[in-house]
Amino acid sequence: MIGATGEFAGLVLPMLKKQGHTVHALVQNEEKGHDALKHGADRYMTGSLYDAASLVKAAQGMDGVFHIIPAFHHLF
Repeated sequence: MIGATGEFAGLVLPMLKKQGHTVHALVQNEEKGHDALKHGADRYMTGSLYDAASLVKAAQGMDGVFHIIPAFHHLF
């Protein structure tokens, strides 16, 4: 799951667990990983949406990927 510690996708994580799914969270760092576990993820791995190799590694052995793309992006 991408965004497991975020505002919206974080709401989906408990529902996936209630349905019996095993949830692996892709997070940016160890701190976010611990947050994902607190929210109910079974495990986490670190990676980045900007690093294709980390995404390939994270997706190995997965049945699916859950990712909510932000509705809009602010450029500063």
